[in-house]
Amino acid sequence: MPEDWNNGPNLQQTYSAFVSSIRERDKDAATMFINGGSNLPDDTVRWNTGTDRFEIYSSTSAEWNGLTSVFNITVSAAQYASFADYAASASTAGYAASAGYAASAGYAHNASTLNGVPEGSFARLAQDETVTGDWTFTGSVTVSAINGHPAGAGVYCAHASVPLISDIAIDVDSVTTIATWESFGPTGSGADNIWTALNGIPSDIDWIKLRIQMEGLQLGGATATEQSLYLYARKQGSSQATSANNMIGNITTRSDSSGNAQLKTRTEATIFVNNDRQFELQWNASNFSTGGARNINMWLVGYGWNS
Repeated sequence: MPEDWNNGPNLQQTYSAFVSSIRERDKDAATMFINGGSNLPDDTVRWNTGTDRFEIYSSTSAEWNGLTSVFNITVSAAQYASFADYAASASTAGYAASAGYAASAGYAHNASTLNGVPEGSFARLAQDETVTGDWTFTGSVTVSAINGHPAGAGVYCAHASVPLISDIAIDVDSVTTIATWESFGPTGSGADNIWTALNGIPSDIDWIKLRIQMEGLQLGGATATEQSLYLYARKQGSSQATSANNMIGNITTRSDSSGNAQLKTRTEATIFVNNDRQFELQWNASNFSTGGARNINMWLVGYGWNS
């Protein structure tokens, strides 16, 4: 049974009681007081099997407290009881973690794996700390910004309630000349055509997303003839010629026996812009002219960055 450290062993005991008392003291020390003990000296250290931690005894308050809040231990593998063990820590928010675990405040590791995850897959981060290199996260990760840009903007940045960045459309075929590259840009850009829908988006974006509506109509023209309308795009200043590689819109049909044809479509395309949101468009047509119309309208629905 646990020994009374204040009363034994002593010279007033019988020989057998003296030997037994020494044995019980040795047992208390060897088992790190897992079975308790009484009248223990100040600063006695024990292993608490209930909380799985080392504790130190205060004879003044008669209480056991954690030996330390941080252990610097080299391990080959480790496992947390649960994420909830650390959820109350104010510094938890400052950590990125792998496999859904967060490290407690001040935790340092030198493990080759943690719950099977290779070293380097997790790390303690200060709030707003810049992270570089390649990182792989599992579970839920909340990011407020990427490379200083609003989170989500690098993927798609349309308003949630209205699927347009701006409701200012532009009639491409009316403001440009057929078979001619012309530039588009925000106010003050010096582009051939000013599109104010570009004014309110960041100037350092790499691309924009366009919603394009194309319509062709012919009445009483040549019969059984192909009727086509094409739209091409390129980055401002590029020398790229029109081709299937930069075609962002197309409608093609054939006129009927009366020479009539009509076709309309709507599509979306992502195009590169320069460092002032400028880009170039060219449209062309095959027929869709006699007694009819050719219309190409577009709206801005997204923008973003490549990295």
